[in-house]
Amino acid sequence: MATNHRTPHKWLALTFDIAIAAGAGLLSKTGMTVAGTLSPVDALFTAKSAVCVTGLTVLNTGRDFTMAGQAFILLLVQLGGIGIVTAASLLILAGSERLSIGHEDAMTLALGTRRRMSASRLAVTVVSFTLVIEALGVLALLPFWSGEGGPGQRLWQCVFHAISAFCNAGFSLLPANLEPMSGNAAVSCVVMVLIVLGGFGFLNLAELAGHFRARSMRWENFSLLLKVSLVYTPVLIVSGALLLWLVERRVSFAELSAGDAAIAALFHSVSARTAGFHTVPLASFTEFSLIVIALLMLIGGVSGSCAGGIKVNTLAVLGAMVRAQVRNDAEPSLFRRSVTRPAQRSAVVLLVVSVLTMAVAAFTLSVFEGGLVAHGTASRDFFGQGFEVISALGTVGLSTGITSELDAGGKLLLIVLMLVGRLGPLAVIAAWAKPSKPRPFKHPEEPLPVG
Repeated sequence: MATNHRTPHKWLALTFDIAIAAGAGLLSKTGMTVAGTLSPVDALFTAKSAVCVTGLTVLNTGRDFTMAGQAFILLLVQLGGIGIVTAASLLILAGSERLSIGHEDAMTLALGTRRRMSASRLAVTVVSFTLVIEALGVLALLPFWSGEGGPGQRLWQCVFHAISAFCNAGFSLLPANLEPMSGNAAVSCVVMVLIVLGGFGFLNLAELAGHFRARSMRWENFSLLLKVSLVYTPVLIVSGALLLWLVERRVSFAELSAGDAAIAALFHSVSARTAGFHTVPLASFTEFSLIVIALLMLIGGVSGSCAGGIKVNTLAVLGAMVRAQVRNDAEPSLFRRSVTRPAQRSAVVLLVVSVLTMAVAAFTLSVFEGGLVAHGTASRDFFGQGFEVISALGTVGLSTGITSELDAGGKLLLIVLMLVGRLGPLAVIAAWAKPSKPRPFKHPEEPLPVG
């Protein structure tokens, strides 16, 4: 009997590749854009950005795409948000008695859990939470949306932005993203709530719902993942908002009222973690603030969510390891639970691989685009290109405005980074690495000085 060598990681990569290829093919057809057709590279870039819920664009979504094109982009965003693997497994389940172990593992991998769950349970959990939250988001946006056009157009804009926000995609139908809503506190708050929920993780949402139904909303009953998410998420958001407000209140926020400036700082801290919306032009931000935003993009949301980045729980593990080293503790711990050695190893490897990937990609993009210049002669080209790389790898979509100006080589590089960011660097390595048998022995230890 032939052995199936398709690992869960390969199943995950394959389903994304199929969806992206199909999306690019359809986006290149006549009728999707106002100008007629998209070039193959631009069609692939747009499809990749939508499925990977990144939000980087080479064309203005609201101005350059027809209604059909906008609807198709939103469909790709929705598929990427709920998980291509979930949708694919449903189709497979409909035509067979049960899913293979590989498909079940792929689905659990996509949701960020090691607990095997049935395909039907996973699908119902993801789809139900997604549709309910997005519908509530539309209803919350409608009374406050100040976009142009009639009731039908306003409804379509609310639907589009609610789905884009929950899926952490950052696609917008407005000419300048959400900049026209900079003084609309209600819209900003609704979008922020949708972004946070989308980046919180489906398993966390399901667990909270289960505890609520069972009336067991007690801290000791929560899983370690939920505890980490509930503590680290607000800490990151508030810290980022405070830094942005302190720096930008007299720069990019100078023309805003005190209340609007505070909301703008909070909005960009929330959005920077993975969503990609902005209410103030990024070109007006200081380099310090862009570095803060880049760090938030690198971290991202929680595992098993629509967010990218190395994930909040990875940051928590790394922090626990540092604290244990400083305190000389026997082992790292979080909320009175020991962090396993595999989790420690994965966190370190993920951080190293992500940083190296960003460094190599930024250098490569600069070579393509001419960003490497003599010190003191140029500009922020290299900085902007590095920012774009982090945005693509973190599947955020925030841009300094250079994405549409990139040549084919630069766009293809960002295309690769978006897929790597959506799947996760470790998942990509696992998908393409040749499987090897574990060694049946352990090498002798020898001390090696570190630091």
